[in-house]
Amino acid sequence: MHNLKRYEEALSAYEQALRLNPNDALAYTGKGAVLHSLERYEEALKVYEQALRANPNYALIYSNMSLTLECLGRNVEAEQARKKARQLGLN
Repeated sequence: MHNLKRYEEALSAYEQALRLNPNDALAYTGKGAVLHSLERYEEALKVYEQALRANPNYALIYSNMSLTLECLGRNVEAEQARKKARQLGLN
C-alpha cells in the first residue's frame, strides 16, 4: 500500500501490526517510512527511535532515519545515521 501511495491505509496496517506485536522493528520502520512520505518528519523520527529500541542493529532504520533527519535540516545527525547504516552492512 505504501508503494501504491495509499499512505493512510498503509499507516493503518502498520499500526495494526504493531498492536499485534509491539516489538516489530520492521513494522516500525515501515510506519516511519509512511510518515516520512506524508512529510510528518518529527513523527517519523520518533517511530524510527521506537524501531531502534526494538532492534538496534537493523541498518535500514538508520538509513531511513538519515533521510528524515536531512528533511529536518539535521545534517550532522543524518550523516551519523548513514555511517551507522554502513557499519551495519547497508551500502
